[in-house]
Amino acid sequence: MCVLRLDTKKVWKEDDSEFVVEGKGSYESTIQEFSYISNGNFQPKDLKEIWESKDRVFKKYNHKIKKMKLKSMLKILVALVLLFSFNFKADGQQKETYPGYVVLVNKEKIKGDLIFEDREMNPLNVTILENEKEKVYSAAEIESFEITGKAKFMSRRLKYCINPHRLDDLIEDKKLLWKEEKVFLKVLLTGQLNLYEYIDEDRKLHIVLETREKEFIDLINLKYLQEGAAATIPKYRNQLKRQLNDCQLLFGKIDKMAYKLSSIRKLIKEYHECIGAEIEYESLLEGIGRETSILGGISIANHFIRNSRSKNESLNLSLGVRIEHILPRNHKVWSIITGIDLRSYVAPLSIYREGEKRLDYLRLNIGAKRIFSNRALKWYGNFGVTNSLLIAKPVSAMRSFEQAAFVGLGVSRNKFSLEAIYEISNGYSSDIYLLTKVRTIFIRAGYVISNNEFSR
Repeated sequence: MCVLRLDTKKVWKEDDSEFVVEGKGSYESTIQEFSYISNGNFQPKDLKEIWESKDRVFKKYNHKIKKMKLKSMLKILVALVLLFSFNFKADGQQKETYPGYVVLVNKEKIKGDLIFEDREMNPLNVTILENEKEKVYSAAEIESFEITGKAKFMSRRLKYCINPHRLDDLIEDKKLLWKEEKVFLKVLLTGQLNLYEYIDEDRKLHIVLETREKEFIDLINLKYLQEGAAATIPKYRNQLKRQLNDCQLLFGKIDKMAYKLSSIRKLIKEYHECIGAEIEYESLLEGIGRETSILGGISIANHFIRNSRSKNESLNLSLGVRIEHILPRNHKVWSIITGIDLRSYVAPLSIYREGEKRLDYLRLNIGAKRIFSNRALKWYGNFGVTNSLLIAKPVSAMRSFEQAAFVGLGVSRNKFSLEAIYEISNGYSSDIYLLTKVRTIFIRAGYVISNNEFSR
């Protein structure tokens, strides 16, 4: 071997363990040396040495596994969408039962469980479950009915305004449009003047005042388009002044009063105090409602490290429970949400001299939810913050918790919901220089398993 090494024009010898390092052009120089000892028989051109990263090699080996996992996740997602769609196409609404009674026109009182198909509006009909048989009554057949300890409804003939109330439906014509029919009014307060609430099929709120002459007046807050913008005529203020003219001390409040159920209810109570009259009946003020839902779906997580072009994408199952604390003001469009669920992603731990590792976190979140549409199909948005606790023992300098912010958009109908949430967290590394972060998209379906509040 020593003799051969002396002939450098025909023999090549080198210790590859000492110089084969990324960036030194080891392979390129070796090929050039092969050309040198070939006596012109081997003439390579345009040599270029490219090193493939460990992450890339790892992904090649795992390509088939990840592809199978992706297909499984997509199947789960399709199943969730189909389940949600099936609920939309169902002939009947979700039914809720409440103990109570109905009073027929002939004064006969029937006790049983009352069934409601849509809690977001006043019922068109009342179904009572008596001896395991359902009996349906219309407003023409019933004088009143009551949900024991919760709400009372009266059957009355009402002429009410049906002008559009949603911004997208407003028209320029200020002419009042009317509809007259016998409906169920929710009783709020009775005395010298009676106050009712009626929400029609279009989810429009009507605040109804019954006068001493037993006339039912729909207090009108007319909305219309003026030069392309929404405008309002508060007709209810003059309507209230005409009925409360024997207590003009309240006129100043009426002039500043917004069209809110709570404000008008308080005004009618003050009117009774002003004239020295007693209130005969007052419905209970609604408290904070609570809804508990189970959630299931998938999450798509992308992991980033500062000063690195590499990112790690993984798909995982997402399961959890959420509790909504529904605020009664503004017709329950706002709610506070709290929840706990499982959050997972695959993190590249090459910075800790390890390969990829699945990290499972217990995710605790708190935020707010806002409903944008009170139709049967409800659109909503939510936002908030989360704290995630690592379930497994952390590796080296990994921290055992993460903080994140999220924002989402969803749609619900009856007890079902479907939502997408975008979340960004500060990642798993406690090293300030690395500045890891994880971006996650959750796609989940939900189902309400309990609701402890009646109606709106």
